[in-house]
Amino acid sequence: MTCTIVAVHGTFASGPPEGEQWWQTGGTLEKKFRILLENNGRSAEDLEWRPFIWDGANSEASRRAAANRLADELIELDSSARPHLVIGHSHGGSVIASALVELTRRQQSLSNLTHWVTVGSPFLAFNRSPSIFQRLGTIGQIILISIFVFAYLYILFFIDAFDALDAFGAVSEDNPVESRLGVSLFIVAPVLVYFAASRMWDFVSNRRDASRLAKTQALFQSRFVPLWHPDDEAINGIGMASRSKVEFFTKGFFANIFSGVALFVVPVLLVLSLVLNYDRNDVNAWLGISDRSLLAGLFDPDNWLLYIVFVVVPEKLAELDWTALATVYLWSIPFFLIGISFAVFYGTKLLAAGVSPLLSSLLNRLTTSAIRTKAGGVDVGGLSLASVDNVPGWISDQHEPIPPEVAEQIKKRADKMAALLVSQFREQLGTLSIGGVPTGSNSSPLEFELAGELIHTTYFDSDSFCSHLFQRVIPKPSDAEQGTSVEG
Repeated sequence: MTCTIVAVHGTFASGPPEGEQWWQTGGTLEKKFRILLENNGRSAEDLEWRPFIWDGANSEASRRAAANRLADELIELDSSARPHLVIGHSHGGSVIASALVELTRRQQSLSNLTHWVTVGSPFLAFNRSPSIFQRLGTIGQIILISIFVFAYLYILFFIDAFDALDAFGAVSEDNPVESRLGVSLFIVAPVLVYFAASRMWDFVSNRRDASRLAKTQALFQSRFVPLWHPDDEAINGIGMASRSKVEFFTKGFFANIFSGVALFVVPVLLVLSLVLNYDRNDVNAWLGISDRSLLAGLFDPDNWLLYIVFVVVPEKLAELDWTALATVYLWSIPFFLIGISFAVFYGTKLLAAGVSPLLSSLLNRLTTSAIRTKAGGVDVGGLSLASVDNVPGWISDQHEPIPPEVAEQIKKRADKMAALLVSQFREQLGTLSIGGVPTGSNSSPLEFELAGELIHTTYFDSDSFCSHLFQRVIPKPSDAEQGTSVEG
């Protein structure tokens, strides 16, 4: 009986259906499986190969969109009543797992699916924000903000139009405390409704998701075949990113910045006072000065700061018959400004010493969050990367990595390819040091294309791994005749 294999590639591996890649028709794994079929007394024609192509972006949204399409394809394939299995590498395994959850939602059990296999797949677990706003997409956020703006505009209009809500008893001259309380509650009502709705949505979503994952586990856990190398760079790397806590910004980082800025505060204010012109009559009216003194005529800047320092203060001192003091004051202005500069500098430094650790901690948190988001491709609203595992979170069975002898063969092959890359790198460095970049060359002098240098990308190049995979998932002849499959 023909067995159909759906091959789901991972991140950055999209391309045409036919080619040399493991998942493509005519690729590495299909060729090896057909040889293994013939070596086990089967016909190579017993295998139907179906590559499943998605955009391969490092994006949770892309993976979920691909999962919906894969669910459609698996439903169609299952209706043919032929045994089939699906194999996914890297995030292709995540696509498969999400597709199975979607199939559970559609109440599809895929009775003809014999196995679903994940190879070197990092399964991401997420923390979900309880806030409705963060879970919504851009359009939803715009709508929610518009609703809030309209609600508060309506409240302001409501308060103004009805003479402070006398008609509703919210405001009363006899009960000012109760009146203010009523207006305050009226204003915060939309916020309270928002938080209540967020909590309710979070509660309902968690219960729904838990129920759906439990059903998915009951339907598909027994057919799960996870294969991974203990030193897989993708799984370990994203896992490390999910646990990392970045400390780029030291506690005194902002203290130094603020202190440096404080040196220029007073000079900048003086310059701005020359640029930002204010009407002197307005200043006179504000300070209660009706006539101008000789000093005001001699020093006539049209700005508030210098006018007050050089004109207003001396005039006030003169009015009090403190002319000598006014003279001393004018000569002391430079020293006064120097004193202000020192006070601003050291005051800012003292304040920054207390604020800087808080700001640095905030920036470190934001940086850590950005690294985790980038590593996991988390671009779905309201989600943040929590952890990474070798199996989906709804799988309860314990699984082990691939056998040590298979893992060793994969590692040796990756090490061999990495050694060739180092040799190539050394040669290009030598060429660059002797003659530089060739004239007219459009390529980088140190340009490399990674392929089999990583364990994560070497699985299907290993004959021992492909043989191990074949034995785990391909039905034996006797089983195929009965339309069943067993793990080898």
